[in-house]
Amino acid sequence: MHFKSKKSFIRKIVFEMKRRNFLLLLAVLISVSNHLMANPSSLVVREPEFSNNRETSKANKHANIYNEPTLRHIKSTQGMGLQFGISSIGYKGILEWSYLFLTDLQLKICLGGEWKKKETSSYQSIFLQPALSYTVASNDKNLYLNILGGPILAYIQYKENKLNSNQSNFNVGIALGGEVELFLMNNLELLFGGGPVVFLLKDAYNRVDYYLTVGLKVNF
Repeated sequence: MHFKSKKSFIRKIVFEMKRRNFLLLLAVLISVSNHLMANPSSLVVREPEFSNNRETSKANKHANIYNEPTLRHIKSTQGMGLQFGISSIGYKGILEWSYLFLTDLQLKICLGGEWKKKETSSYQSIFLQPALSYTVASNDKNLYLNILGGPILAYIQYKENKLNSNQSNFNVGIALGGEVELFLMNNLELLFGGGPVVFLLKDAYNRVDYYLTVGLKVNF
């Protein structure tokens, strides 16, 4: 009998300890729940390390695309362009091929023509113009300012209807000018060009010609 009463007493102590632990745990849970309800931002979910690295890499790549300079003038890049415009004689069209030796130096070979037609006379010419173009200023993104120069070889025909006379001759000279390259896309640019052309031989028109052109060029 004495043994049973002792065992019952131990059970009561264990039960009381369990009850107190349960109440303590419940109180802690209630306290934490109240804290989270009052401060939702304090709940932080920690992502795996590899996920953070991947997101950081994407962010850095996004920043590089929009913040760092974009190199458009790349060595060994070639381009084909077509330009149209006006000159002091009439209208002008140019088909050009370009090759970048350096990021700021390129070779251009231009094949073009000029024409003008009136009721009493007409003028037309075909010319070949190699030139070197040097970049003097750029924003390192999409805008380049170039100066260029080189020789020009032209075949000129002039017709006077009233006098019923035709003249044709070859002429050589020097072409100088400036050029603005505005990149619309990675491989597509808008070109603005202009300047004087000085011929060494005399023809039916003046020896000095001026031109202003606009066109597009595709790089590859």
